Amino acid sequence: MDAALMRKGRFGDRIIEIPLPDENALCGILRHHLAGDLAGVDLLPFARSAAGANGADVAAFVRSARRLARNENRALVPDDLMKQIVPEDDRSADDVRRAAYHEAGHCVASAVLVGKIVAYVTIVARGTSGGRTASPGLETAFPVRSDLEDNVTMLLCGRAAEEVFMGHPSVACSLSSHSDLARATECVVAMHTAWGLGKVPVVRASLGQASSLLRADVDLRRTVDAHMAGLYRRALKLVSDHANAVRLIAAELIVERHLDAAGIERILKSAGLDLSSTKPERAVVSGSLVPDPAEYPEGPVRGADAGTRVKKSSNRKSRRLP
Repeated sequence: MDAALMRKGRFGDRIIEIPLPDENALCGILRHHLAGDLAGVDLLPFARSAAGANGADVAAFVRSARRLARNENRALVPDDLMKQIVPEDDRSADDVRRAAYHEAGHCVASAVLVGKIVAYVTIVARGTSGGRTASPGLETAFPVRSDLEDNVTMLLCGRAAEEVFMGHPSVACSLSSHSDLARATECVVAMHTAWGLGKVPVVRASLGQASSLLRADVDLRRTVDAHMAGLYRRALKLVSDHANAVRLIAAELIVERHLDAAGIERILKSAGLDLSSTKPERAVVSGSLVPDPAEYPEGPVRGADAGTRVKKSSNRKSRRLP
């Protein structure tokens, strides 16, 4: 929405955030749509498997489950619902393994780099997404270069895990403007052009102009290429150094397809990672570890007028800039 509409005295003091539902909320939404069906059934396992879904998704799950039971002329059973939330995977075994290693790389990087165990990780395919890892997000109001580099490295660890365990990375991390590689590139370009965190403290452009800037500026391309190459080497080393943890998480994902924070923590401990300083993290944006340029046109740093800025509409969890 236009910032002018969101100023104080207009709609700026009436902003209502509607984030993606957490496990408890998903249980409530499931129960609402199920009404009297599956009475007495614990819905928490279904809610955990549906992590990252919104209310409309849940309604669709229940409708499809009821349709399945109705077509077979019987009452709804729990397996009908679970089949809709976690449908059969028609991908090849190699594609499932690649998705598992990719998401496991993100999980381990979060624990190692920022000391946070992500809220969940899944390789359940939904739409064009082959898997999602809940983001730990940025904690600080004023991120420095190292904070942003840590987040870019976490984004790159999915691709790095593919390369380490599968031999070559795939195009999955670069298929859209919201992909891991696109976000990582946008963030690195912004460090040098929008946030004054490059060699020269100057603002040359707004966040979200990476592709046009890179096409037009040869020197910037060299700088960004070198910066990204260094961070990718860091991601490869992190994945290689913690290969056992990545392998164990991927192996369980291949079987279970979804892990919550408790499951991730259990596996990381069994892999010998020191988790004394880590803590579970609420999901912020599934599959996103750095700000999305389309949603935060002004960048991640708070400013004097930040209270009047809000995210553009998104199908992911929303958070208001303080």
